[in-house]
Amino acid sequence: VPPSRLFDLTVSIYKPITTPAERQPYEELFRLFADGIYEVTNGAHKIRTVTFYDNGRFADRADIQWIQFEQQPRASTNAYGRGRGTVHMGDAIFSQNTQITDPNDVGTFLNTLTHEWSHYTYGILDEYASDKTSTDPGSPQSGDTPPQPCSVMCAAPPSIDFARLNFSTPKSTAGVGRTNTAHYRTFGASAWETVARPPANDPPATRGTRLYWDDLAPKGPAAGQDPSVELPAARTTARDALNFVWVDANAPTAKHRVFLIDVSADMGQDNKLESAKLAIKNYVDRTNVGDLVGIITFANTHTVVQPLTRIDDDATRTAIKAQIDAIQAEAGVTNRNGAGADAAAITALQQASTNAFIIDRGVYTIIDGAFTDNTDPFIFQKLYNDHSAVGISFSVFNYAATPKQNDLFSNSLELLRFPTTAANPPGTYQFVGNGGFAIPGVAAAAASPVSAGALSSALGAADQQSSPLVDVNLGTARSQTVNPGTPLTANFYVDATLDEVEVAVLFDGSESAADLTLVDPDSLSASELPVCESDGYDTLCTILLSQPAVGTWQLDVAATGSPLTVDYAVTGHTLNGDTYHAAVISQAGAFVTYPEEIVLVAELSRGARIAGAGVTAWAEGPDGAYVDLTLLDDGV
Repeated sequence: VPPSRLFDLTVSIYKPITTPAERQPYEELFRLFADGIYEVTNGAHKIRTVTFYDNGRFADRADIQWIQFEQQPRASTNAYGRGRGTVHMGDAIFSQNTQITDPNDVGTFLNTLTHEWSHYTYGILDEYASDKTSTDPGSPQSGDTPPQPCSVMCAAPPSIDFARLNFSTPKSTAGVGRTNTAHYRTFGASAWETVARPPANDPPATRGTRLYWDDLAPKGPAAGQDPSVELPAARTTARDALNFVWVDANAPTAKHRVFLIDVSADMGQDNKLESAKLAIKNYVDRTNVGDLVGIITFANTHTVVQPLTRIDDDATRTAIKAQIDAIQAEAGVTNRNGAGADAAAITALQQASTNAFIIDRGVYTIIDGAFTDNTDPFIFQKLYNDHSAVGISFSVFNYAATPKQNDLFSNSLELLRFPTTAANPPGTYQFVGNGGFAIPGVAAAAASPVSAGALSSALGAADQQSSPLVDVNLGTARSQTVNPGTPLTANFYVDATLDEVEVAVLFDGSESAADLTLVDPDSLSASELPVCESDGYDTLCTILLSQPAVGTWQLDVAATGSPLTVDYAVTGHTLNGDTYHAAVISQAGAFVTYPEEIVLVAELSRGARIAGAGVTAWAEGPDGAYVDLTLLDDGV
């Protein structure tokens, strides 16, 4: 029997919770919720770590946002692990009289939370009737006919009946003529039929948007059968991975990162390895005290260049950067055997000890191509098994856009799909080389020195995906020409929600080729000095501001000699998760094949989404050309 998939989740509760007595009703509900998820999936899924933030911390990034009174519990659909959306719950739900502290209401809370989680994680829609008028076929309507027997997507009853905490089946829908529900109208199938099939087999209007878990299909009921009922008999098994973490508001937070760096011969060409070293050194400069960073190289075999090390001060950062500087490509070696390096990284992350709360643990792989390991199971399945088992994300930053001769089983395209669909928690994939994917009629860029900018930006984006700490883009521009005597001037606004601001500037040439000046809202030059690193082609400088003054700041970049090409990015950080947040999501995922449509959703929020905001957008094509995008603000 294959092991159950383990899910971690976060909960932000609106009030301070400091005593065992105050924690008790939440912990009891989430023990029952672990039962509910095991029941709904017929044992395929379990809840592992539930992390609670009190006092409303990280409300805009938590999986579940908990307020005092939630009259209408609800959830974003297909949002788990995608860095957007939430489940809305409260100490009281539906009515002020339905309270989490009342033992008589526990059934309502369990059924409601499991119902909303089924929207959030499985993309299942409602199967109850409504007395409200709606023209949306994906919403409940008067006259709808719920499944018989009813399912987890029916209205929540006050009692605990595990037989009801199951998805609908062909027997309970089409088999008894009860297909008039929001879910069936949308998917043309019962809930179990829907979750068991790949999203590519959904109706065209919904295709590509639903989260898919391939381990559910084998658990579906046989034709003509009801779902199996696991609880309460399997309660011990349903809860055997469950643990609760209540994060102390005063505890430091930390990120644990291990970088796996490909040092095969190809990485030594076109400045790839040197640009990677520059981007990683910049990452080290931007770490916080308490973060852990490790470096492992791989080609034929792997070498631990820097054991997982706690950042204590600038001296620690300098020592780690010296180790990075010493990394060299291995001449004549074409293998990219990453399995051993990845196993060493996982072991180091598991064994790391710290008195901080670990926000996230991740392995960042920087590679030129795909892996060449000949493993059993094959390398991508092995990586999935290893990372999913321990809950450590796996991300890939690839300099290669097309397959290499010795790639096994697949190529860089397989790497693109793997981290974002297989790992739990999910990782990310980013192409960071020159040129783009080989598309007919579009020529890939000629070989030329690679810039560190793409990898540096991709590392920051990956951090944002996996961490509840919110990063806010305050301003960015690329490929700006700066002539001597005519500085580049950029203004950005810092609001009161931001605790830190990071200004990153990338330019071609040595450190002395540019002068950087940062001016605060009082027209005074900032006392913080840039920290700069160079790879022989480009220089990447970072200025970090702690508790910056509110108002408009100005960045000036002046060329001291020859004209420069300058990229800059200004990022704000909030340490408690309470700030404005902007995100753009591709509904079809990171890779879209012609002639499929590219559908982008842009969101602006502060806890709840903000409607009516002016948002401008553009896209860069594989040929480097930009296209303006028109976004429809539909208020959703």
